Amino acid sequence: MSEKPILIFPIEIKSREFPARLFLAGIAVENGYRVVLGRSKILHRKLYKFPRGIIIENDAQPRSFSFFARAQRMGFKTVAWDEESLVTLTDKIYAQLRICPKTIALTEHFFCRGRGDREAIKEFYPEIEGQLIEAGNPRLDILHPKWAGDIKKDVRKTTILINSRFSIVNPFYISPEKAKGNVFKKFGITKDSDLRAHVDGWLEHAQSMFLAFANLTEVIAQSFPEYRIIIRPHPSENHTFWLNLANKYQNCESFYEGTASDWFLTADCLVHNSCTTAIEASLIGLPAYSYLPSGDNIYDAELPNSVSRRFYDTDSIIEALRELPRLDERSRELTALKAREKLSKSIFGVQKSQSSDKIFSHIQEIVLPKFNFRMLGWRLYDAVRVNISLTKQYLISLKNRNVTLENARAGYANQKYPGISQDEITKLLEKFGYSHFKVTRFRDDWHIISRVKRD
Repeated sequence: MSEKPILIFPIEIKSREFPARLFLAGIAVENGYRVVLGRSKILHRKLYKFPRGIIIENDAQPRSFSFFARAQRMGFKTVAWDEESLVTLTDKIYAQLRICPKTIALTEHFFCRGRGDREAIKEFYPEIEGQLIEAGNPRLDILHPKWAGDIKKDVRKTTILINSRFSIVNPFYISPEKAKGNVFKKFGITKDSDLRAHVDGWLEHAQSMFLAFANLTEVIAQSFPEYRIIIRPHPSENHTFWLNLANKYQNCESFYEGTASDWFLTADCLVHNSCTTAIEASLIGLPAYSYLPSGDNIYDAELPNSVSRRFYDTDSIIEALRELPRLDERSRELTALKAREKLSKSIFGVQKSQSSDKIFSHIQEIVLPKFNFRMLGWRLYDAVRVNISLTKQYLISLKNRNVTLENARAGYANQKYPGISQDEITKLLEKFGYSHFKVTRFRDDWHIISRVKRD
């Protein structure tokens, strides 16, 4: 019997992807696979330094085509799902904006959220129907009560968790104008594109919602000095904006460390605006309040709002928060049950947390091609090409060095991926119930997880 291929898990945003990808990795290790896990950027830049295996990617965008093609030439195989697909405006718009058929054609499988996005993708790109599989998202598996834990009853104050999602209009270090321009570049939207007007409208809506949401946050902090207010910024936002806002009020704090779910059992409700976090919070059982000052419209995401109480003006949400009950196990259980039932219509496997098992069952079917010297040639070519490129970049940076920009980029990268330690991996795997494994360092903030034989 041939040896099982290595599974390679790149992580782009730690707070979003690390726990769920490690949960899936644990299933693989339990079944005799070796897993390597670490920073996505290193894999994409220096693929030639990694052993051949199956790469589990977090999107299949146009920008990924070159990497997927390089990987295929070197004998790797790739599967992917889109971490941004949980919340979309409509399945049709999602298929038009975020799906790149030529990139997905290079994968063994592309895992869809559910039937809706799969059918929309198939309608636009029937040539990739064979790659499309309804599979949900492992991020939702780990929100099952079995893994979520208990309410932290030692918290004395009523706590409101406020989640922001405005990375385009409140970017980390570039200007909002450049961030908006990058949207058009990312999705290949030209001036004469049918989608141009839609994206323009969405960006305008995002700007007005950012200002309205910031104002609401201040009103909440002022209205409830006896409450604890926790602001959780988006991973790609300028966190300084929210820190400065929080520092104006003694009852208000802004935290990004850890994951949003760390607060789900401490808070009594979540306040958001069409945010993915509402889906995750509701599955654990935290009530979600959606603030929609412009009403229900095509630029607000329906799925997170469908599991939330909707409020269309500041007075009504403040009144509801004034009567906010403390989270208890009974209300938590009812919220989670209702959310799972509602979301099951759009997301595969959410009722019974089946996403990871479904994805792994398809990964198990993949066999790597037999090694040949052409693969070795491409690996050597990749090594030469990458090192020449890095040398050029270094020499250019010496000539035109911009320390401020370099520091900003480094800060942004560290905000999204501050590193992962062996201890973190070990503790989280143990929390998920895995025991017979070992974690060793591979290279450059990458780790190997392998199975230890039972006695």
